[in-house]
Amino acid sequence: MYSGFGDTDNLARMVFLDPAARDFYADWQHVATQVVGNLRSGLTRFPNDDRVAEVVDEISPRSTVFAELWATHDVRPRTSEDKVFHHPRVGELHLHFEALEVADAPDQRLFVYCALENGPIPDAVALLESLTPVTASA
Repeated sequence: MYSGFGDTDNLARMVFLDPAARDFYADWQHVATQVVGNLRSGLTRFPNDDRVAEVVDEISPRSTVFAELWATHDVRPRTSEDKVFHHPRVGELHLHFEALEVADAPDQRLFVYCALENGPIPDAVALLESLTPVTASA
């Protein structure tokens, strides 16, 4: 899904520090706002988590947009939404995501993306899947 990005270990880093993000996300500003709101939401749930402070301290001096959005103190957890991505290999992807709470691990959420039934290119998800290397299980 995120081919074209240098690192995919942290969404905030991807959105604000990787140049590929501005091409990948059809509405980068909206995504940027949502990522910061979601990061703030995580901070309200886990106020003593040093990992959030580390990410904020890393991104703030390198992205004025991030610093400005962070200063708004907007808290907005990601729950569900339709999104448009510009994938470098399959083109435009229209997907819907849902954030699901994991009952046995309340500090984790599972994000599930599905193709929109009325999306303009319904085969793009299948094409994306066909590009993913298959690994043998042991």
